[in-house]
Amino acid sequence: MKRTRATPLKKDVNSNIEEDGDGMGEKKAKADFQEKEISSLMKKASSEVSKFHSNRIRGKQCLDPLYEAVRLYEKASLLAESAENQLAARKAFLQLGETLSDLAESEALKTNQLENYKRSLTSCGKSFGFCLNLQPGPTARSVQKTIFKVIGQVSDFVKTIDSESKRNICLEQAVRCLKVESGHWLEEICLAKARLVQAEMLNDSAVVSISNKEFKQGIYLLSEMYRPLELTRGIIEKLQNDGKGMVVEVKKMEADLAIIRMEYKTHTAMAQGLQAMSMAENVVEDAVRGGEEMSVELVWSALDLYKQAALVSGDVEVEAHARGKTGLVYLNILKMEEIAKAYLGNAMDLAKTLQLETSVNLYTFSWYPEVAQAWKLLQDEVVRREEDLWTKEKKPLLNDKEVRRSLKLIESEEIESVVEFAEFLFDYFEPDHLKEKVTFEIFKKEAESKGFLDDEKKMLLKLIIHWHPDKVSKETEENKKWYIICEEITKKLTAKYSLMKI
Repeated sequence: MKRTRATPLKKDVNSNIEEDGDGMGEKKAKADFQEKEISSLMKKASSEVSKFHSNRIRGKQCLDPLYEAVRLYEKASLLAESAENQLAARKAFLQLGETLSDLAESEALKTNQLENYKRSLTSCGKSFGFCLNLQPGPTARSVQKTIFKVIGQVSDFVKTIDSESKRNICLEQAVRCLKVESGHWLEEICLAKARLVQAEMLNDSAVVSISNKEFKQGIYLLSEMYRPLELTRGIIEKLQNDGKGMVVEVKKMEADLAIIRMEYKTHTAMAQGLQAMSMAENVVEDAVRGGEEMSVELVWSALDLYKQAALVSGDVEVEAHARGKTGLVYLNILKMEEIAKAYLGNAMDLAKTLQLETSVNLYTFSWYPEVAQAWKLLQDEVVRREEDLWTKEKKPLLNDKEVRRSLKLIESEEIESVVEFAEFLFDYFEPDHLKEKVTFEIFKKEAESKGFLDDEKKMLLKLIIHWHPDKVSKETEENKKWYIICEEITKKLTAKYSLMKI
């Protein structure tokens, strides 16, 4: 019997092809079904979110639609993830994050709010896993915009927490829920934004504490700023090294970081300065409380604190305040007038600088009136002493024949015409003390060219300037005699000017 050889190869090949084709068809059918299911779930969830917002507009606050939307988005995101549908998964996780943030915002209990915000950022973080192929463009900006919105809502919520230290803890917990792991540029941008928001919140809280004179708390909050600032700086540097430095949001965050780092340094210096000021004031009070048993050591300690405040504050107003208070201690407690004068004068110069730069009313500062009054008294005392000394020097000179003749001549001349009186002055008392020689002809020519020849008040003012004694030296006896004559001329001119003003 002849045995025939079986040759099933062709049939087997064809059957395998058919089987593979059936498998691919099944996969495609399954993928299509899943895509339709995901799309259906997303549409239903979106409808529930719209229903919630419509109810809220009508004044009806019911969270059930949001709870249902969250359930549907969760189901859609898990289905898209298992189906490895990158686009659908990214969209579903982002929508879930945004809806959870809306839910958190609408919750009554802060505990529930915080938990939902954490869930929101966790969902946003999961969306990063489906952004790995994204390059800068509209899609990336849309993802970024959604996550930035959630970060902003979390920040706004955290600011409502009473305890400043708890605020930072809660925001730190929320930010960590982003779980950035892959190092993708879009993830890094969102994390940098979150850290920058954290630093800004701490900065704002620190400013409030410093304003309330809670300097220790303010300095603590500023110290907490250092970590998020450094994390932001590190992320931005990495993005720049990876060639993403020209992305709009990276450039914006770089500029914002520079501003807040400057504020961090400024506020830290100011807080330390104000803290030193506060401690100094307490030390001064303790030092003088005992009256005769005043502790000189405490006074010197207070001065050291004031000086420290002036050096570290970095703020013109705080420095002026500190130097003014230092001057007051030297003046009122240690009775060291010359040193007090130097500090008070420096404080007044700083205050004038501040006024020129900001147009602020200096009397709105609690410390300024006392410092200004002390400075005025010192200046008045200096003027009084100088006047007393001049009176003593002047007395014998008034008996000089030339001085007496000159004073009598000035007294006898009436100012009926300012032009004629000017001519009289230049004829008898030419102002040789001026740097540039001025004669009556030169004076008259200037009056004509500048248009005040017929304006007697302006002409009087010009004459007062020429003969004002402040322009005359008192170095020699002859100078002093001429000073006396100029004093009398100025008095006469000023008296005439005062009559014209009435």
